[in-house]
Amino acid sequence: MEYPVVVTINRVQEKSLEFPAISICNLNRMKQDESGTNIDFHETYQTGTPLILTERTQYSQCKKDQNSTTMSDDDISVSTMKSLKEYYETAEAKRFVMGRKLSDFMKECLFNGKLCPKNSLSNLFSLRYGYCFTFNKKTQDLRPLYVSQTGVGTGLSIKLNLDTLHYMKISHTRGAIMVIHNPRDPANPEEDGYILSPGFENSVSIKHIMVHRLPAPFKDHCMDYKRKPLMASKNDCIRTCIQEHNFAKCHCIDPTLSIPSPLRLCNLLNKTEMCCLDDVLKDLTESGPICDCPLPCVSTYYDAKLSRALLSKALMKSWREEMYYARSGGFKGYMEENLRLNVFYEDLGRMVYEQRPKFEGTEFLSYLGNQLGIWLGLSVVAAFELLEKFALLSKHIRMKYFALQK
Repeated sequence: MEYPVVVTINRVQEKSLEFPAISICNLNRMKQDESGTNIDFHETYQTGTPLILTERTQYSQCKKDQNSTTMSDDDISVSTMKSLKEYYETAEAKRFVMGRKLSDFMKECLFNGKLCPKNSLSNLFSLRYGYCFTFNKKTQDLRPLYVSQTGVGTGLSIKLNLDTLHYMKISHTRGAIMVIHNPRDPANPEEDGYILSPGFENSVSIKHIMVHRLPAPFKDHCMDYKRKPLMASKNDCIRTCIQEHNFAKCHCIDPTLSIPSPLRLCNLLNKTEMCCLDDVLKDLTESGPICDCPLPCVSTYYDAKLSRALLSKALMKSWREEMYYARSGGFKGYMEENLRLNVFYEDLGRMVYEQRPKFEGTEFLSYLGNQLGIWLGLSVVAAFELLEKFALLSKHIRMKYFALQK
């Protein structure tokens, strides 16, 4: 009744493999204007893509010993919190206008040595990183791309311009973040990304891994999240659970952990509400696994190995590009603004880890029959042996009785 499982490991060699989806974001969520100030926000808030849990806690200073319930100008990072609050309260349409366009961000895209198909690129919105893009996303009208060769030049190769001169003041690092994921699954750059550094050619070799798990009553209790409304992954399940506890205790939900919900959003500048949200996270951490969010029944992973090399001046192909960067520090300016990315398969093998019940229904009945057969067989032998003992004892008693009579 423990429902044990066995894990089979198979390496399947393919002639061609489905290429993963690649989602890339700039580490700066939006541009600031030429004067160095951020664009003004005055629109209605709309809920958006879930945000990483730690964005608020990176800047929020919750001090229980102060009587004030609102943040003052003396508080650490209060200007950052104000900027974040304004950004979250901005309508998605205006965030798109303020965000970084694909044509400005991506300067070159090659797949398998050829220009990327135009329909292979799609927009992706992240509250933390602004407007990103996804290559090779599966849609109703578009099938994922395949590769039949391995090594650099056989997968995706892109050139990115970071435009660091227009970074917001709250953007403390320069570069991009990349997520390698299943073309059928949504990307989570806030939680699953790899950081790409400017001034380098970043090469990523990948291996395809699949894991099949078993549902209840087996140990993993896996769940098919694709059948759940508004809950596409385990992370969405966890966010929903946290927000339910937030509203139950604080009567508002964390705006930096957004899920589509009509519930009231907490004020990022209200210390009472921010401290309450911190208390909820602390309680959930100390109380153990309260949220029932098991692993998915089928998972696709890409084991990645990252390497990098410095860019060279040969990449500045046109004299216009050389003149542009000459005004911003020459090749040093070029290094600070640009990076290249190569993503390719290391080999065309796919590792498949599959859980199987140790005892199938027929096997369980077979084992049970064998056990019953053994014990019943022993019982019959013992019964006949006992009858034989009684017969011999009875014969011995009769023989003694007749001997005494004589």
